[in-house]
Amino acid sequence: MEKLRMAVIGVGRRANAHLPVIAVMKDIFELVGVCDIDAERAREVAERYKTAWFSSVYDLFEKAKPDVVDIIVPADGHHAVAKAAAEAKVHMLVETPIAITLPCADLMIQAAQEAGVKLEVAENVWRFPQQRMYKVIADSGVIGDVVRTYCVYTTGGYHAMNIIRVLAGAEAVEAMGKTGYWEIPLVTDHAGRRITSESWIMGIITFENGVIGIHEGSNTYSSVLRRNAPRFYRVDGAKGFAVNDDLFLAEGGEVKRYQMRYLTADSAPDRIVVDTDPPLEWENPFKRYSLSWGHLAVASELYSIYRAVVEDKEPEYGAIQARKDQELSIAIRESARKGSPVKLPLTELTEVERGIHESFARRYGCDPLEVEKLILKPYPKV
Repeated sequence: MEKLRMAVIGVGRRANAHLPVIAVMKDIFELVGVCDIDAERAREVAERYKTAWFSSVYDLFEKAKPDVVDIIVPADGHHAVAKAAAEAKVHMLVETPIAITLPCADLMIQAAQEAGVKLEVAENVWRFPQQRMYKVIADSGVIGDVVRTYCVYTTGGYHAMNIIRVLAGAEAVEAMGKTGYWEIPLVTDHAGRRITSESWIMGIITFENGVIGIHEGSNTYSSVLRRNAPRFYRVDGAKGFAVNDDLFLAEGGEVKRYQMRYLTADSAPDRIVVDTDPPLEWENPFKRYSLSWGHLAVASELYSIYRAVVEDKEPEYGAIQARKDQELSIAIRESARKGSPVKLPLTELTEVERGIHESFARRYGCDPLEVEKLILKPYPKV
């Protein structure tokens, strides 16, 4: 099996989810380097994974000569680093969101297309085993035609839009949003971030096939303040619905409950089964790596860019789909700002994006599209 030379750009907190999986997938990747503007951090991670380290992406491209890079810098820097990678003729997997605004995403997409390199985005929600099983359920027709999809207090923004869009199975045509902000006593979330004000959002999305998507979320969802609030993914059909690990079907005038069974083989994830008649099943395609359930989404992202490069095909998800996730998230916030629905697709820069660009310029001293000035900027750690 052909191996690709892989390098990681950005070795902060989020890289801890990628690097162990890259190390396990050594039959298809050779980790040839890590890069971070924090040289000491880059050196420490390089020593742990026995690879080279760099503090400049240009040195990484010149000396390590990667075939593909995994870009895990903060979102503010995605478009700048991706453009540099494209100009170096390096394929890339980019963490979410694809970019902070649609013009930044378009810059990345255009750079990749002009350079003839593959661009995948590491959107993981639809790749979670449970959500893969939701797609099996929806596609099987056992719940009838899908009518609604939900993402409530499980994740937010582009992540929530991802799973809502995938299960809706059509293009969004309208978004409505409502936001609220409240001061709260100090809490910390799962990542240790200190929160003193709650930012809440509600979105309702209409799709061209009539499906309605519903999202509710808050920056406090993983803190002690909201941790025990009801949270769920859900897909409703005309004959039943799936919520969390349960499937409910209307059968003979009664409701029958089926539970998702997570099966293992040799202590590794094997498959998810729902004992309907006939049974529904999602099988783990990465059994050979003996990864945990939680690592399977990252393996899927990495394998997608691998296949795209080796087989010269489009990535499994890709930049255009990731752009639609961010577009929908922006549209909901723009609707909340305006107090009225927003039609999709967006055709001009929104005021939400204009505010993001202005905030970016104040923080970094230049417009976000002046990428040559941004490539060596230090970004907030993630």
